[in-house]
Amino acid sequence: MQLITHPMDNYQAQSHELAEWLQSIQNAQTTDSLWNALSQTLQMVLGCKKTAVYLKNLTTATVTCPYANGLTDHMRDVFAETMRSYAAVNPDLVFSPVVVSDVHQIPDEQLIKRTLIEEMIDAYMLIFFTTFDSWGMVALLGDTTTLFSPNEVNTGQAIVELAVANLKNQQMQQKLAAARVRELRRNEITQTLNQAFDLPTILQSICRIATELIYADGGVLGLVVDNQIMIFYPYNVPAKMNLRPAMRGRGVAWQIVESAQPVLLTDYGTHPQAQIKWVKNDIKAFLGVPIIGNDECLGAICLFDTSPERQFTREEMDLIESVGRQAGMAIQNSRMLAEVEQRASALANSLSRQEELDKLKNQFIHAVSHELRTPLGIIYGHAELLESGDLGELTLVQQNSVQIVLRRIRMLTDMVEDLTALMAAETQEFRRDFINPLQLVYSMLAEYRMQAEDLDLTLQAELAESLPWLHGDLTHLRRVFDNLFSNAFKYTPAGGSVTLRMFVEGEKIIIEVADTGEGIEAQHLPRIFERFYQVTDEQYRPRRKGTGLGLALVKEIVEAHRGEVYVESELGVGTTFRIELPGHVNPEGEGVTKGQLV
Repeated sequence: MQLITHPMDNYQAQSHELAEWLQSIQNAQTTDSLWNALSQTLQMVLGCKKTAVYLKNLTTATVTCPYANGLTDHMRDVFAETMRSYAAVNPDLVFSPVVVSDVHQIPDEQLIKRTLIEEMIDAYMLIFFTTFDSWGMVALLGDTTTLFSPNEVNTGQAIVELAVANLKNQQMQQKLAAARVRELRRNEITQTLNQAFDLPTILQSICRIATELIYADGGVLGLVVDNQIMIFYPYNVPAKMNLRPAMRGRGVAWQIVESAQPVLLTDYGTHPQAQIKWVKNDIKAFLGVPIIGNDECLGAICLFDTSPERQFTREEMDLIESVGRQAGMAIQNSRMLAEVEQRASALANSLSRQEELDKLKNQFIHAVSHELRTPLGIIYGHAELLESGDLGELTLVQQNSVQIVLRRIRMLTDMVEDLTALMAAETQEFRRDFINPLQLVYSMLAEYRMQAEDLDLTLQAELAESLPWLHGDLTHLRRVFDNLFSNAFKYTPAGGSVTLRMFVEGEKIIIEVADTGEGIEAQHLPRIFERFYQVTDEQYRPRRKGTGLGLALVKEIVEAHRGEVYVESELGVGTTFRIELPGHVNPEGEGVTKGQLV
Protein backbone atom coordinates (compact mmCIF):
# COMPACT_ATOMS: atom_id res chain seq x y z
CA MET A 1 0.00 0.00 0.00
CA GLN A 2 1.36 3.45 -0.88
CA LEU A 3 2.05 5.88 2.00
CA ILE A 4 0.38 9.23 1.43
CA THR A 5 2.09 12.28 3.01
CA HIS A 6 -0.27 15.04 4.06
CA PRO A 7 0.80 18.62 3.05
CA MET A 8 0.38 19.74 6.64
CA ASP A 9 2.99 17.19 7.67
CA ASN A 10 5.47 18.67 5.16
CA TYR A 11 4.76 22.17 6.44
CA GLN A 12 5.31 21.13 10.05
CA ALA A 13 8.53 19.36 9.14
CA GLN A 14 9.79 22.40 7.26
CA SER A 15 8.80 24.70 10.12
CA HIS A 16 10.64 22.49 12.58
CA GLU A 17 13.73 22.44 10.36
CA LEU A 18 13.57 26.24 9.92
CA ALA A 19 13.31 26.70 13.67
CA GLU A 20 16.41 24.57 14.12
CA TRP A 21 18.34 26.63 11.58
CA LEU A 22 17.25 29.89 13.15
CA GLN A 23 18.24 28.52 16.54
CA SER A 24 21.66 27.66 15.17
CA ILE A 25 22.06 31.31 14.16
CA GLN A 26 21.11 32.49 17.63
CA ASN A 27 23.37 29.97 19.38
CA ALA A 28 26.48 30.56 17.26
CA GLN A 29 29.42 31.41 19.53
CA THR A 30 31.91 32.54 16.89
CA THR A 31 31.68 34.60 13.72
CA ASP A 32 32.73 31.60 11.61
CA SER A 33 29.94 29.43 12.98
CA LEU A 34 27.53 32.35 12.68
CA TRP A 35 28.25 32.94 8.99
CA ASN A 36 28.05 29.21 8.29
CA ALA A 37 24.65 28.94 10.02
CA LEU A 38 23.39 32.04 8.18
CA SER A 39 24.52 30.66 4.81
CA GLN A 40 22.87 27.28 5.32
CA THR A 41 19.65 28.87 6.58
CA LEU A 42 19.42 31.22 3.58
CA GLN A 43 20.11 28.38 1.16
CA MET A 44 17.49 26.20 2.79
CA VAL A 45 14.80 28.88 3.07
CA LEU A 46 15.36 30.88 -0.13
CA GLY A 47 16.86 28.22 -2.37
CA CYS A 48 19.99 30.23 -3.24
CA LYS A 49 23.04 28.23 -4.34
CA LYS A 50 25.89 30.41 -3.16
CA THR A 51 26.37 33.00 -0.40
CA ALA A 52 29.02 35.42 0.75
CA VAL A 53 29.40 37.98 3.54
CA TYR A 54 31.31 41.26 3.17
CA LEU A 55 32.34 43.78 5.83
CA LYS A 56 33.65 47.31 5.38
CA ASN A 57 35.46 48.76 8.40
CA LEU A 58 34.02 52.19 9.12
CA THR A 59 37.35 53.44 10.48
CA THR A 60 39.82 52.13 7.93
CA ALA A 61 37.38 51.77 4.95
CA THR A 62 38.86 48.35 4.15
CA VAL A 63 36.54 45.70 2.65
CA THR A 64 36.93 42.06 3.66
CA CYS A 65 35.08 38.85 2.86
CA PRO A 66 35.06 36.81 6.08
CA TYR A 67 32.82 34.08 4.59
CA ALA A 68 32.06 32.72 1.11
CA ASN A 69 30.27 29.51 0.13
CA GLY A 70 30.63 28.35 -3.47
CA LEU A 71 32.16 31.56 -4.87
CA THR A 72 35.38 31.61 -6.84
CA ASP A 73 38.09 34.09 -5.87
CA HIS A 74 37.22 36.19 -8.91
CA MET A 75 33.54 36.23 -7.98
CA ARG A 76 34.39 37.30 -4.41
CA ASP A 77 36.46 40.20 -5.76
CA VAL A 78 33.65 41.27 -8.11
CA PHE A 79 31.11 41.56 -5.31
CA ALA A 80 33.67 43.30 -3.07
CA GLU A 81 34.06 45.94 -5.75
CA THR A 82 30.26 46.11 -6.05
CA MET A 83 30.06 46.87 -2.32
CA ARG A 84 32.63 49.66 -2.70
CA SER A 85 30.67 51.20 -5.54
CA TYR A 86 27.46 51.23 -3.49
CA ALA A 87 29.32 52.95 -0.61
CA ALA A 88 30.67 55.59 -3.01
CA VAL A 89 27.16 56.35 -4.30
CA ASN A 90 25.56 56.61 -0.85
CA PRO A 91 28.00 57.64 1.92
CA ASP A 92 25.22 57.31 4.51
CA LEU A 93 25.21 53.55 3.85
CA VAL A 94 21.42 53.30 3.98
CA PHE A 95 20.26 50.79 1.37
CA SER A 96 17.24 48.64 0.71
CA PRO A 97 17.89 45.13 -0.55
CA VAL A 98 19.04 44.94 -4.16
CA VAL A 99 17.39 42.18 -6.24
CA VAL A 100 18.43 41.15 -9.76
CA SER A 101 16.12 38.37 -10.98
CA ASP A 102 17.78 38.02 -14.40
CA VAL A 103 21.43 38.90 -14.82
CA HIS A 104 20.95 39.06 -18.59
CA GLN A 105 19.08 42.33 -18.05
CA ILE A 106 22.22 43.98 -16.63
CA PRO A 107 23.77 46.49 -19.08
CA ASP A 108 26.62 44.98 -21.09
CA GLU A 109 29.14 47.61 -19.95
CA GLN A 110 28.98 46.37 -16.38
CA LEU A 111 31.79 43.89 -15.70
CA ILE A 112 29.67 41.93 -13.24
CA LYS A 113 27.32 40.72 -16.00
CA ARG A 114 29.93 38.69 -17.85
CA THR A 115 31.34 37.27 -14.63
CA LEU A 116 27.91 36.14 -13.41
CA ILE A 117 27.06 34.51 -16.72
CA GLU A 118 30.42 32.72 -16.79
CA GLU A 119 29.78 31.49 -13.26
CA MET A 120 26.25 30.39 -14.34
CA ILE A 121 24.53 32.75 -11.92
CA ASP A 122 21.10 33.80 -13.13
CA ALA A 123 19.90 35.94 -10.19
CA TYR A 124 21.24 37.51 -7.02
CA MET A 125 20.13 39.55 -4.03
CA LEU A 126 22.18 41.88 -1.82
CA ILE A 127 21.07 42.53 1.78
CA PHE A 128 22.83 45.31 3.69
CA PHE A 129 23.32 45.75 7.43
CA THR A 130 25.38 47.72 9.97
CA THR A 131 27.22 46.78 13.17
CA PHE A 132 29.07 48.83 15.77
CA ASP A 133 32.15 49.35 13.61
CA SER A 134 31.30 47.95 10.15
CA TRP A 135 28.93 48.16 7.23
CA GLY A 136 27.98 44.74 5.88
CA MET A 137 26.53 43.04 2.85
CA VAL A 138 25.21 39.51 2.33
CA ALA A 139 25.26 38.30 -1.29
CA LEU A 140 22.80 35.52 -2.24
CA LEU A 141 23.34 33.95 -5.70
CA GLY A 142 20.90 31.62 -7.47
CA ASP A 143 19.92 30.06 -10.80
CA THR A 144 16.73 30.26 -12.86
CA THR A 145 14.73 28.58 -10.11
CA THR A 146 15.54 31.39 -7.65
CA LEU A 147 12.98 34.17 -7.99
CA PHE A 148 13.61 36.31 -4.86
CA SER A 149 9.99 37.32 -4.47
CA PRO A 150 9.00 40.21 -2.13
CA ASN A 151 8.13 37.71 0.59
CA GLU A 152 11.50 36.01 0.16
CA VAL A 153 13.24 39.38 0.34
CA ASN A 154 11.49 40.14 3.63
CA THR A 155 12.32 36.67 4.92
CA GLY A 156 15.97 37.08 3.91
CA GLN A 157 16.13 40.45 5.68
CA ALA A 158 14.64 38.95 8.84
CA ILE A 159 17.16 36.10 8.84
CA VAL A 160 20.07 38.48 8.27
CA GLU A 161 18.83 40.77 11.07
CA LEU A 162 18.78 37.76 13.41
CA ALA A 163 22.38 37.00 12.49
CA VAL A 164 23.38 40.66 12.89
CA ALA A 165 21.86 40.71 16.39
CA ASN A 166 24.08 37.76 17.30
CA LEU A 167 27.06 39.45 15.63
CA LYS A 168 26.54 42.63 17.64
CA ASN A 169 26.28 40.60 20.82
CA GLN A 170 29.56 38.87 19.99
CA GLN A 171 31.18 42.21 19.24
CA MET A 172 29.92 43.57 22.55
CA GLN A 173 31.34 40.57 24.38
CA GLN A 174 34.62 41.04 22.54
CA LYS A 175 34.69 44.71 23.50
CA LEU A 176 34.06 43.82 27.13
CA ALA A 177 36.75 41.14 27.04
CA ALA A 178 39.15 43.56 25.36
CA ALA A 179 38.36 46.18 28.00
CA ARG A 180 39.13 43.64 30.73
CA VAL A 181 42.41 42.77 29.02
CA ARG A 182 43.29 46.45 28.69
CA GLU A 183 42.57 46.98 32.37
CA LEU A 184 44.78 44.02 33.25
CA ARG A 185 47.53 45.41 31.04
CA ARG A 186 47.22 48.82 32.65
CA ASN A 187 47.46 47.19 36.07
CA GLU A 188 50.51 45.28 34.87
CA ILE A 189 52.10 48.54 33.77
CA THR A 190 51.36 50.08 37.17
CA GLN A 191 52.84 47.07 38.96
CA THR A 192 55.90 47.18 36.70
CA LEU A 193 56.44 50.85 37.47
CA ASN A 194 56.05 50.28 41.21
CA GLN A 195 58.60 47.50 41.34
CA ALA A 196 62.28 48.25 41.90
CA PHE A 197 63.42 47.47 38.35
CA ASP A 198 66.19 49.29 36.57
CA LEU A 199 65.09 51.66 33.80
CA PRO A 200 65.94 49.38 30.81
CA THR A 201 63.86 46.56 32.31
CA ILE A 202 60.95 48.94 32.91
CA LEU A 203 61.07 50.26 29.34
CA GLN A 204 61.27 46.79 27.79
CA SER A 205 58.29 45.69 29.89
CA ILE A 206 56.28 48.76 28.85
CA CYS A 207 57.03 48.06 25.18
CA ARG A 208 55.90 44.46 25.54
CA ILE A 209 52.71 45.39 27.37
CA ALA A 210 51.86 48.12 24.84
CA THR A 211 52.36 45.66 21.96
CA GLU A 212 50.16 43.03 23.57
CA LEU A 213 47.58 45.62 24.58
CA ILE A 214 46.44 46.23 20.99
CA TYR A 215 47.59 42.86 19.59
CA ALA A 216 50.28 44.36 17.37
CA ASP A 217 52.98 42.17 15.85
CA GLY A 218 55.81 44.02 17.57
CA GLY A 219 57.13 47.35 18.71
CA VAL A 220 60.01 49.45 19.96
CA LEU A 221 60.33 52.06 22.68
CA GLY A 222 62.78 54.81 21.80
CA LEU A 223 64.45 56.81 24.57
CA VAL A 224 66.15 60.14 23.86
CA VAL A 225 69.65 60.40 25.37
CA ASP A 226 71.52 63.71 25.63
CA ASN A 227 68.92 65.27 23.34
CA GLN A 228 70.76 63.93 20.27
CA ILE A 229 70.57 60.14 20.21
CA MET A 230 67.66 57.72 20.49
CA ILE A 231 68.26 54.22 21.80
CA PHE A 232 65.64 51.49 21.34
CA TYR A 233 64.08 48.85 23.56
CA PRO A 234 62.40 46.32 21.22
CA TYR A 235 59.76 43.66 21.65
CA ASN A 236 59.20 40.90 19.08
CA VAL A 237 61.24 42.70 16.44
CA PRO A 238 62.98 40.57 13.76
CA ALA A 239 66.68 40.27 14.50
CA LYS A 240 67.58 41.23 10.93
CA MET A 241 66.13 44.71 11.51
CA ASN A 242 69.31 45.36 13.54
CA LEU A 243 68.10 48.29 15.64
CA ARG A 244 70.88 50.79 16.24
CA PRO A 245 70.84 54.16 18.02
CA ALA A 246 69.40 56.84 15.73
CA MET A 247 70.74 60.36 15.47
CA ARG A 248 68.32 63.27 15.78
CA GLY A 249 66.14 63.81 12.72
CA ARG A 250 66.37 60.26 11.37
CA GLY A 251 63.22 58.15 11.22
CA VAL A 252 59.56 58.43 12.14
CA ALA A 253 60.33 58.05 15.86
CA TRP A 254 62.37 61.27 15.85
CA GLN A 255 59.55 63.06 14.02
CA ILE A 256 57.18 61.98 16.81
CA VAL A 257 59.59 63.28 19.45
CA GLU A 258 60.23 66.60 17.73
CA SER A 259 56.52 67.26 17.07
CA ALA A 260 55.25 65.62 20.30
CA GLN A 261 52.35 64.33 18.16
CA PRO A 262 51.22 60.76 17.41
CA VAL A 263 51.54 59.19 13.96
CA LEU A 264 49.01 56.70 12.54
CA LEU A 265 49.88 55.05 9.20
CA THR A 266 48.04 52.46 7.12
CA ASP A 267 51.21 51.80 5.09
CA TYR A 268 54.47 52.59 6.83
CA GLY A 269 56.43 52.59 3.58
CA THR A 270 54.61 55.67 2.29
CA HIS A 271 56.01 57.91 5.04
CA PRO A 272 58.90 60.15 3.90
CA GLN A 273 60.93 59.24 7.02
CA ALA A 274 60.34 55.48 6.65
CA GLN A 275 63.43 53.37 7.33
CA ILE A 276 64.42 51.03 4.50
CA LYS A 277 65.09 48.10 6.83
CA TRP A 278 61.57 48.42 8.25
CA VAL A 279 60.04 48.48 4.77
CA LYS A 280 62.07 45.43 3.75
CA ASN A 281 60.62 43.58 6.75
CA ASP A 282 57.08 44.17 5.42
CA ILE A 283 55.99 46.67 8.07
CA LYS A 284 52.51 47.84 7.05
CA ALA A 285 50.33 49.36 9.77
CA PHE A 286 52.23 51.71 12.09
CA LEU A 287 51.27 53.50 15.29
CA GLY A 288 53.64 55.84 17.11
CA VAL A 289 52.99 58.03 20.17
CA PRO A 290 55.22 60.41 22.15
CA ILE A 291 56.43 59.66 25.66
CA ILE A 292 55.66 62.76 27.71
CA GLY A 293 57.02 63.52 31.18
CA ASN A 294 56.64 66.92 32.85
CA ASP A 295 55.74 68.55 29.52
CA GLU A 296 58.94 67.20 27.96
CA CYS A 297 59.05 64.65 25.14
CA LEU A 298 61.40 61.92 26.32
CA GLY A 299 60.95 59.37 23.53
CA ALA A 300 58.38 57.44 21.50
CA ILE A 301 56.49 54.14 21.50
CA CYS A 302 56.25 52.69 17.97
CA LEU A 303 54.06 49.63 17.23
CA PHE A 304 53.69 47.83 13.91
CA ASP A 305 51.88 45.05 12.09
CA THR A 306 52.87 43.15 8.97
CA SER A 307 49.36 42.09 7.90
CA PRO A 308 47.99 44.14 4.96
CA GLU A 309 44.50 43.86 6.44
CA ARG A 310 45.46 45.11 9.92
CA GLN A 311 44.86 48.78 10.61
CA PHE A 312 45.31 50.54 13.94
CA THR A 313 42.35 52.61 15.14
CA ARG A 314 42.03 55.99 16.84
CA GLU A 315 40.82 54.21 19.95
CA GLU A 316 44.00 52.13 20.02
CA MET A 317 46.06 55.27 19.49
CA ASP A 318 44.39 56.94 22.49
CA LEU A 319 45.10 53.84 24.54
CA ILE A 320 48.80 53.76 23.66
CA GLU A 321 49.06 57.52 24.30
CA SER A 322 48.01 56.83 27.89
CA VAL A 323 50.76 54.19 28.07
CA GLY A 324 53.18 56.82 26.76
CA ARG A 325 52.25 59.14 29.59
CA GLN A 326 52.84 56.35 32.12
CA ALA A 327 56.20 55.62 30.52
CA GLY A 328 57.08 59.31 30.79
CA MET A 329 56.34 59.24 34.51
CA ALA A 330 58.45 56.10 34.89
CA ILE A 331 61.42 57.67 33.10
CA GLN A 332 61.18 60.89 35.12
CA ASN A 333 60.85 59.00 38.40
CA SER A 334 63.75 56.71 37.54
CA ARG A 335 65.98 59.64 36.66
CA MET A 336 64.98 61.50 39.82
CA LEU A 337 65.65 58.38 41.88
CA ALA A 338 69.06 57.95 40.26
CA GLU A 339 69.85 61.60 40.99
CA VAL A 340 68.69 61.26 44.58
CA GLU A 341 70.73 58.09 45.03
CA GLN A 342 73.76 59.83 43.56
CA ARG A 343 73.32 62.78 45.89
CA ALA A 344 72.66 60.48 48.83
CA SER A 345 75.85 58.57 48.06
CA ALA A 346 77.81 61.81 47.84
CA LEU A 347 76.20 63.02 51.06
CA ALA A 348 76.96 59.73 52.79
CA ASN A 349 80.58 60.00 51.73
CA SER A 350 80.65 63.60 52.90
CA LEU A 351 79.04 62.70 56.22
CA SER A 352 81.43 59.82 56.65
CA ARG A 353 84.32 62.15 55.98
CA GLN A 354 82.81 64.77 58.30
CA GLU A 355 82.35 62.16 61.01
CA GLU A 356 85.97 61.15 60.59
CA LEU A 357 87.08 64.78 60.77
CA ASP A 358 84.92 65.38 63.85
CA LYS A 359 86.47 62.36 65.49
CA LEU A 360 89.97 63.59 64.69
CA LYS A 361 89.01 67.08 65.90
CA ASN A 362 87.72 65.74 69.20
CA GLN A 363 90.81 63.62 69.63
CA PHE A 364 92.96 66.66 68.94
CA ILE A 365 91.00 68.88 71.36
CA HIS A 366 91.14 66.20 74.01
CA ALA A 367 94.86 65.72 73.53
CA VAL A 368 95.57 69.46 73.51
CA SER A 369 93.39 70.06 76.57
CA HIS A 370 95.06 67.24 78.43
CA GLU A 371 98.57 68.24 77.40
CA LEU A 372 98.03 71.95 78.17
CA ARG A 373 96.32 71.55 81.51
CA THR A 374 99.41 70.35 83.42
CA PRO A 375 101.99 72.81 82.04
CA LEU A 376 99.51 75.70 82.40
CA GLY A 377 99.03 74.77 86.04
CA ILE A 378 102.79 74.69 86.61
CA ILE A 379 103.32 78.01 84.82
CA TYR A 380 100.46 79.60 86.75
CA GLY A 381 101.85 78.38 90.06
CA HIS A 382 105.32 79.79 89.39
CA ALA A 383 103.85 83.07 88.11
CA GLU A 384 101.88 83.44 91.35
CA LEU A 385 105.08 82.78 93.32
CA LEU A 386 106.80 85.52 91.41
CA GLU A 387 103.88 87.91 91.96
CA SER A 388 103.73 87.15 95.68
CA GLY A 389 107.37 88.20 96.18
CA ASP A 390 108.29 84.94 97.90
CA LEU A 391 111.08 84.50 95.38
CA GLY A 392 112.30 88.04 95.82
CA GLU A 393 111.04 91.55 95.42
CA LEU A 394 110.01 92.52 91.89
CA THR A 395 110.40 95.85 90.27
CA LEU A 396 107.31 97.64 88.98
CA VAL A 397 108.10 96.61 85.40
CA GLN A 398 108.59 93.00 86.49
CA GLN A 399 105.29 93.03 88.41
CA ASN A 400 103.45 94.31 85.33
CA SER A 401 105.00 91.58 83.20
CA VAL A 402 104.03 88.88 85.70
CA GLN A 403 100.45 90.16 85.82
CA ILE A 404 100.29 90.00 82.01
CA VAL A 405 101.53 86.41 82.16
CA LEU A 406 98.89 85.53 84.76
CA ARG A 407 96.08 87.07 82.70
CA ARG A 408 97.16 85.16 79.61
CA ILE A 409 97.43 81.93 81.56
CA ARG A 410 93.93 82.43 82.96
CA MET A 411 92.65 83.12 79.42
CA LEU A 412 94.28 79.92 78.11
CA THR A 413 92.94 77.98 81.08
CA ASP A 414 89.43 79.26 80.42
CA MET A 415 89.76 78.30 76.75
CA VAL A 416 90.84 74.78 77.67
CA GLU A 417 87.92 74.51 80.08
CA ASP A 418 85.52 75.76 77.37
CA LEU A 419 86.80 73.22 74.86
CA THR A 420 86.49 70.43 77.40
CA ALA A 421 82.95 71.51 78.25
CA LEU A 422 81.99 71.66 74.55
CA MET A 423 83.16 68.11 74.04
CA ALA A 424 81.20 67.00 77.08
CA ALA A 425 78.08 68.75 75.75
CA GLU A 426 78.45 67.03 72.38
CA THR A 427 78.78 63.58 73.88
CA GLN A 428 76.30 64.16 76.72
CA GLU A 429 79.07 63.26 79.20
CA PHE A 430 77.41 65.01 82.15
CA ARG A 431 76.63 63.98 85.67
CA ARG A 432 72.94 64.01 86.44
CA ASP A 433 72.05 65.21 89.94
CA PHE A 434 69.11 67.05 91.48
CA ILE A 435 70.19 70.67 91.91
CA ASN A 436 68.61 73.37 94.04
CA PRO A 437 68.48 76.32 91.56
CA LEU A 438 68.22 78.99 94.28
CA GLN A 439 71.16 77.56 96.16
CA LEU A 440 73.14 77.44 92.90
CA VAL A 441 72.44 81.12 92.21
CA TYR A 442 73.08 82.36 95.76
CA SER A 443 76.43 80.57 95.79
CA MET A 444 77.54 82.64 92.78
CA LEU A 445 75.87 86.01 93.42
CA ALA A 446 78.46 87.19 95.95
CA GLU A 447 81.28 86.71 93.45
CA TYR A 448 79.26 88.37 90.66
CA ARG A 449 78.52 91.38 92.91
CA MET A 450 82.22 91.84 93.62
CA GLN A 451 82.95 91.81 89.88
CA ALA A 452 80.12 94.27 89.25
CA GLU A 453 81.41 96.67 91.93
CA ASP A 454 84.91 96.58 90.44
CA LEU A 455 83.37 97.57 87.06
CA ASP A 456 81.05 100.22 88.57
CA LEU A 457 77.96 98.18 87.58
CA THR A 458 74.75 97.53 89.49
CA LEU A 459 73.79 93.87 89.88
CA GLN A 460 70.15 93.07 90.65
CA ALA A 461 68.53 89.69 91.37
CA GLU A 462 64.79 89.05 90.96
CA LEU A 463 64.17 85.50 92.15
CA ALA A 464 60.89 83.64 92.60
CA GLU A 465 59.96 82.55 96.13
CA SER A 466 59.72 78.91 95.07
CA LEU A 467 61.23 76.94 92.21
CA PRO A 468 61.26 73.28 91.14
CA TRP A 469 64.52 71.38 91.05
CA LEU A 470 66.96 71.20 88.18
CA HIS A 471 68.33 67.86 87.03
CA GLY A 472 71.77 68.06 85.51
CA ASP A 473 75.46 68.71 85.91
CA LEU A 474 76.25 71.35 88.56
CA THR A 475 79.67 72.26 87.15
CA HIS A 476 78.42 72.83 83.63
CA LEU A 477 75.34 74.77 84.75
CA ARG A 478 77.68 77.04 86.75
CA ARG A 479 79.60 77.63 83.53
CA VAL A 480 76.36 78.75 81.81
CA PHE A 481 75.89 81.46 84.46
CA ASP A 482 79.59 82.37 84.41
CA ASN A 483 79.60 82.86 80.64
CA LEU A 484 76.37 84.87 80.58
CA PHE A 485 77.50 87.20 83.38
CA SER A 486 80.99 87.51 81.90
CA ASN A 487 79.40 88.49 78.61
CA ALA A 488 77.10 91.03 80.29
CA PHE A 489 79.93 92.59 82.32
CA LYS A 490 82.15 92.79 79.24
CA TYR A 491 79.66 94.71 77.07
CA THR A 492 78.02 96.94 79.72
CA PRO A 493 79.73 100.30 80.29
CA ALA A 494 80.35 101.73 83.76
CA GLY A 495 77.20 103.03 85.43
CA GLY A 496 75.05 100.38 83.77
CA SER A 497 73.20 97.48 85.34
CA VAL A 498 72.90 93.72 85.00
CA THR A 499 69.76 91.89 86.17
CA LEU A 500 69.23 88.20 86.94
CA ARG A 501 65.66 86.90 86.92
CA MET A 502 64.47 83.39 87.81
CA PHE A 503 60.82 82.34 87.75
CA VAL A 504 58.49 79.53 86.66
CA GLU A 505 56.38 79.24 83.49
CA GLY A 506 54.35 76.06 83.40
CA GLU A 507 56.77 73.24 84.04
CA LYS A 508 59.83 75.24 83.02
CA ILE A 509 62.35 77.25 85.01
CA ILE A 510 63.07 80.55 83.26
CA ILE A 511 66.46 82.22 83.71
CA GLU A 512 67.06 85.69 82.27
CA VAL A 513 70.27 87.72 82.30
CA ALA A 514 69.61 91.27 81.09
CA ASP A 515 72.08 94.13 80.72
CA THR A 516 71.97 97.79 79.71
CA GLY A 517 75.03 97.45 77.54
CA GLU A 518 75.89 98.19 73.93
CA GLY A 519 73.40 95.80 72.37
CA ILE A 520 73.96 93.62 69.33
CA GLU A 521 73.17 94.46 65.71
CA ALA A 522 70.28 92.44 64.30
CA GLN A 523 72.41 90.83 61.58
CA HIS A 524 74.62 89.20 64.22
CA LEU A 525 71.84 87.68 66.36
CA PRO A 526 71.23 84.52 64.28
CA ARG A 527 74.91 83.55 64.57
CA ILE A 528 76.05 84.54 68.03
CA PHE A 529 75.61 80.97 69.33
CA GLU A 530 77.90 79.55 66.64
CA ARG A 531 81.29 78.30 67.70
CA PHE A 532 84.09 80.84 67.28
CA TYR A 533 81.71 83.48 65.95
CA GLN A 534 82.54 86.97 67.18
CA VAL A 535 80.58 90.19 66.76
CA THR A 536 82.63 92.58 64.62
CA ASP A 537 82.63 96.32 64.03
CA GLU A 538 82.31 98.07 60.68
CA GLN A 539 85.90 97.13 59.87
CA TYR A 540 85.12 93.47 60.68
CA ARG A 541 87.28 93.56 63.78
CA PRO A 542 86.12 91.81 66.97
CA ARG A 543 84.51 94.33 69.33
CA ARG A 544 86.00 92.53 72.34
CA LYS A 545 88.80 90.04 72.75
CA GLY A 546 87.68 86.46 73.22
CA THR A 547 87.56 82.98 71.74
CA GLY A 548 84.00 83.02 70.44
CA LEU A 549 83.21 79.89 72.45
CA GLY A 550 81.34 81.33 75.45
CA LEU A 551 77.82 81.62 74.01
CA ALA A 552 78.26 78.47 71.90
CA LEU A 553 79.04 76.64 75.12
CA VAL A 554 75.95 78.14 76.80
CA LYS A 555 73.72 76.89 74.00
CA GLU A 556 75.18 73.39 73.87
CA ILE A 557 75.07 72.89 77.65
CA VAL A 558 71.47 74.14 77.83
CA GLU A 559 70.38 71.90 74.94
CA ALA A 560 72.19 68.95 76.53
CA HIS A 561 69.90 69.56 79.53
CA ARG A 562 66.85 69.48 77.19
CA GLY A 563 66.49 73.24 77.39
CA GLU A 564 66.45 76.17 75.00
CA VAL A 565 68.19 79.53 74.89
CA TYR A 566 67.04 82.77 73.21
CA VAL A 567 68.39 86.27 72.83
CA GLU A 568 66.79 89.69 72.40
CA SER A 569 68.86 92.78 71.82
CA GLU A 570 68.49 96.40 70.80
CA LEU A 571 71.48 98.44 69.79
CA GLY A 572 72.27 101.08 72.44
CA VAL A 573 69.64 99.70 74.86
CA GLY A 574 70.91 96.31 75.97
CA THR A 575 70.65 92.55 75.63
CA THR A 576 68.61 89.86 77.36
CA PHE A 577 69.46 86.15 77.29
CA ARG A 578 66.59 83.82 78.20
CA ILE A 579 67.07 80.19 79.16
CA GLU A 580 64.26 77.66 79.56
CA LEU A 581 65.08 74.48 81.48
CA PRO A 582 62.70 71.67 82.47
CA GLY A 583 61.75 71.67 86.15
CA HIS A 584 61.80 68.44 88.17
CA VAL A 585 60.42 67.08 91.38
CA ASN A 586 63.09 65.86 93.76
CA PRO A 587 62.12 62.44 95.15
CA GLU A 588 63.03 63.85 98.57
CA GLY A 589 60.88 66.99 98.30
CA GLU A 590 58.44 68.96 96.17
CA GLY A 591 60.55 72.04 95.58
CA VAL A 592 62.80 74.69 97.10
CA THR A 593 62.06 78.11 98.59
CA LYS A 594 64.10 81.09 99.63
CA GLY A 595 63.24 80.35 103.25
CA GLN A 596 65.12 77.07 103.10
CA LEU A 597 68.31 78.97 102.28
CA VAL A 598 68.18 81.27 105.33
